[in-house]
Amino acid sequence: MELNLPIESLRYLQTNQAFLGREFLTWLWYYTESGSHEVDLGELGIYKLYVDDRLVLISTSGSAHEQALKGGTPAYAAEALVALQSGKLVQEAKFILQDKERQWMWSMRADDLALRG
Repeated sequence: MELNLPIESLRYLQTNQAFLGREFLTWLWYYTESGSHEVDLGELGIYKLYVDDRLVLISTSGSAHEQALKGGTPAYAAEALVALQSGKLVQEAKFILQDKERQWMWSMRADDLALRG
């Protein structure tokens, strides 16, 4: 099956996918920080989810202004709060998911929401 979309449609899809990705990553950050970091995965059990040592926030006003917070716990940094208050959304974040015995780390970018090891 061949899909012929005008270039404008492809740009629209790419822009909206990135927007939804930024909204999702920002929500995921909020979700992890607004409770006990617990994520209930039903039969798989209860896990803890944290933002790790990298958080990149980007302006939604059309400018390419980006703010990268690295090291320590950037989710708790005053700069992160100020960035959110000024309308920035998460462009990239590194996460940790752990249970009682193991932990997994990955990064995710808003552009494609692909997991990066």
